Amino acid sequence: MEHEPVPNHEDKKRSKQLSRDAVQLLELLDQIAYERETVRHDLDYVHDLIDSLESQLTGYDTLISQAQSDLMRITGILEEFACFPAVSPVADIGTDLAWIEDTWLCSSTNSALLREAEMSWLTGYPQSALNAISSVLTKNTGLDWDEAMKFRLLMAAILYSTGVHHESSYIVDNVLRRCEEHFVLHHVQAKEVSGVASFIKGKLMMTQQNWKAAYQAFADALQTPGYHAKAQKYQREAVRNHMREKFRREQHSPLQKHESDITGLQSSQTSRTNPERMSPTQTYPGQECTRDEPEFFLDLVRRCPE
Repeated sequence: MEHEPVPNHEDKKRSKQLSRDAVQLLELLDQIAYERETVRHDLDYVHDLIDSLESQLTGYDTLISQAQSDLMRITGILEEFACFPAVSPVADIGTDLAWIEDTWLCSSTNSALLREAEMSWLTGYPQSALNAISSVLTKNTGLDWDEAMKFRLLMAAILYSTGVHHESSYIVDNVLRRCEEHFVLHHVQAKEVSGVASFIKGKLMMTQQNWKAAYQAFADALQTPGYHAKAQKYQREAVRNHMREKFRREQHSPLQKHESDITGLQSSQTSRTNPERMSPTQTYPGQECTRDEPEFFLDLVRRCPE
């Protein structure tokens, strides 16, 4: 019977050393495998981030191309405006000195009563001007048709300048309707009055930021004597505002998506001042005021004879 050799002390010592080396080797292999997986995971994250950044750059390129296109279109529109043929006014009344608050054009052909109301407004008393207009419209039943319409439009211009936009718009629309009704009977006068009304309507549309309606209203006023330069000026302003508003709406739309994608990826890894404001209770010497002023004047306009 053969006897198995009994390991001596040196053999046992070598066996223990080999066991420790094997354990260390296994731990080293586990560490290498873990670090390899971590590197692979980081590389995947970097690749995803690069793809997202490339997509964002594509969005910026799109925005730049669109901005350049819009700029070229605006430039073309402004150049087209600059080529409009000049309209020769009937009278030399197109200077800024003849305008009140860039809304109403004073004319030497206006009646003395209309010029008196204009002067009250020009000197800082819009309420007094409205009082004078309402008095004329109710007491002077023999006014010519176009003169009566001019008084109404002057009232609308004053109401607009003092912030009473709804009543001003009502009067302007009323005058435009009457111009259509009297176009055959009073062709020349109706055409001029309609142009003045359209200009005020354009100013009203500007306050509502309705740029397209404002542009069209000013276009209807271009052929009115004395109004061409101002109407063209506000047309350009309406175009600029419209394009600026459109660009603001569109410039963030593609970027918001890219920014949210990056955030999600990283999270998974880690008046203008008025000269005189009208008040419902405001009065002047000799005036009794017991009703709301804008509605009071509006009632007067409604009661005036055609």
